[in-house]
Amino acid sequence: MQFSIFQKFRLLVLCIFVESIYYILALVPAAVITWLCAVFYSPKPAPLAGATLFLVVLWANRPDPIDDRDAIAVAPGSVLHRWVTELSKTVGQCKIHHIVLTEELNASAYVSPGFLGFGARKTLRIGLPLLQYLSSDEVKSVVAHELGHFSRQHNRVGQWIYRVRYKWSIFLLSRRSEQDGFIQSLQKLAARRFIPAFLRQSSAWSHQCEYEADDCAKRAGLAKCLIDALVKMELHEHIQHHAMQKDWVQWKLQSDTPPQNILEMILTKVQFYAEESFASTLTTAKTRPLSLYDTHPRLQQRADHLCVAIEPPQWNSVCAGVEAFPDSWASIFRDYQTSWINKHQHSWCFDHYRMRWLDFTRFNRHLSRSKLNWRVRNEESAIPG
Repeated sequence: MQFSIFQKFRLLVLCIFVESIYYILALVPAAVITWLCAVFYSPKPAPLAGATLFLVVLWANRPDPIDDRDAIAVAPGSVLHRWVTELSKTVGQCKIHHIVLTEELNASAYVSPGFLGFGARKTLRIGLPLLQYLSSDEVKSVVAHELGHFSRQHNRVGQWIYRVRYKWSIFLLSRRSEQDGFIQSLQKLAARRFIPAFLRQSSAWSHQCEYEADDCAKRAGLAKCLIDALVKMELHEHIQHHAMQKDWVQWKLQSDTPPQNILEMILTKVQFYAEESFASTLTTAKTRPLSLYDTHPRLQQRADHLCVAIEPPQWNSVCAGVEAFPDSWASIFRDYQTSWINKHQHSWCFDHYRMRWLDFTRFNRHLSRSKLNWRVRNEESAIPG
């Protein structure tokens, strides 16, 4: 489905309308303070005090959708940089200012707006798990897709729309409570009244952007690799939440700390369950209900758009990380695995003792039931026939 000029204009109007609500709500306390300053002090400092408070309220209530504090900056001379440079020539010339590695099984193209919209910086974010799970061609296809967002200039308006979506989605998902202040209550109320229509329209536009970025990967000759990469990502999520449940329980029962090679163990299990979970993964991906927060088309829709058949993925190739960082991948992956263990240590320990307690309680309950049955049998046998 092509997103027409009228639909784009309608989306822009909706976005401006939704964002204006946010600014009006932030202006309420500033206007009150400005009026009080003018009444009790002098009219001259009142506008300055009001403007300062307005900016403070905007800053305090504006969630940041991108947090790269734990991201690893990629050195300019790396093989991964060379891949990005070569693909940008094919997809469309676009200068990338930063390439960072994140902990997500995903990749994204992000534009930092800079101060007052000047000095925008383009950042390509690539998840370390992608470099572990995918082959080099599959990672290149994902990179080509993200570069397509830059070359098709989706980020010029898209980044703003994405921020508005993210910000108001938080207000829409949050429940109103007695602890909310006046501004927060109005924001949540406005979110329920006006945001669903904006989310529906922006989701449709986001789907169109994804198709256009997929076309850029196809232009680079990587359409099949892109679908294979998406299949592996879908498989990973499906297996983690379904087939690997018993494995997670077993690992957490064995020790109160995660194994030192936990990420390698997860990859091995994903590969082990991949063949038997392939059909159920596709079924889940097809039947997953659509929501207001969907920003990507379904896997089958993207495959049909690229005229590519979905096939079981292959795991026999060298992981992309080894080829992207031939000299430093071992240390990069080791540091990432250590970071993962440290981040999940406390929850893992809690789950370990909770499961042990449940096992102990279940055992005692079974033992008590067995003793009761034994006592009943003895009493029945003691009764004269």
